[in-house]
Amino acid sequence: MIEGCYADLAEVAALRCTALLFLNPGADACVANARTRPWEPHKYASKEEQDAGLEFLIGWIGEYATRRDVFSLTAHRALFEGFAGEKVELVTREAIASFVRSEPTPQ
Repeated sequence: MIEGCYADLAEVAALRCTALLFLNPGADACVANARTRPWEPHKYASKEEQDAGLEFLIGWIGEYATRRDVFSLTAHRALFEGFAGEKVELVTREAIASFVRSEPTPQ
């Protein structure tokens, strides 16, 4: 299962999962990702339009640890802690990259 933000959607999918991977690299890494993201033409008419919302997005990312909605660390942590199957939390970009490199390639 892969999910970026919505704990409520992940919770539904987790009912059928055998393993849960929590990518939690911290706000600084997420802000860096937001600053370097490519244009998403399925969401925005132009790169300029996308970048116009960047400061709002960075503020939203900065509130991750304090929000109490389905997009929050609180919601993600509760899902992770309550999951009974195999679970792994990766908290650095290096750990995420290492994990990805160690996984077998699907045939």
